[in-house]
Amino acid sequence: MPDKIEPMIRRFLPLFALLIASPVMAQDFGDDYYVTVSVGSHHFDERSPGRSYNEFNPGIGIEIYQAPFYEFGPDTSLRTFLSAGYYHNSINKPSVYATGGIETCYAPSDLMGCVGLQAGAVTGYYYAVSPAAIGYIKLQYDDLYMKGGIIPPVEGGNTTVPTTLLLQFGYRFN
Repeated sequence: MPDKIEPMIRRFLPLFALLIASPVMAQDFGDDYYVTVSVGSHHFDERSPGRSYNEFNPGIGIEIYQAPFYEFGPDTSLRTFLSAGYYHNSINKPSVYATGGIETCYAPSDLMGCVGLQAGAVTGYYYAVSPAAIGYIKLQYDDLYMKGGIIPPVEGGNTTVPTTLLLQFGYRFN
């Protein structure tokens, strides 16, 4: 029975992510648009030390942010975004992703710091569509940002892509 449940969960996870993101999508999006460039990653693989992963992960994407929907004070806000893109993944395959995210940002000047989570779906790993989740910190100055994130392990078949750090840059173009 459990063997039948896991594929069912993976099949319906993108729909579940879409349902969670629906309130985000219903709000007025389009306040900020960013083009993103994925650069690389670093893998922490204690289980199979001889295995090597692709750590140069070029990619391009877009992020669409809404105006902050909650402000904790004059310099701190909470905002949501949608993201989609393409990159060359850690197991040397093309991947396409779509995520929704939420972040809290502190911006006392032109320099802004954010902490956030994003989740959704990604292709190109061990299943047609796999769940995706990232926790990250982001520093932004004017229109340019740098994001460092951590991705939990991606399991499939007899192998696992281990916990991974990522590096991404973004440029606001609106």
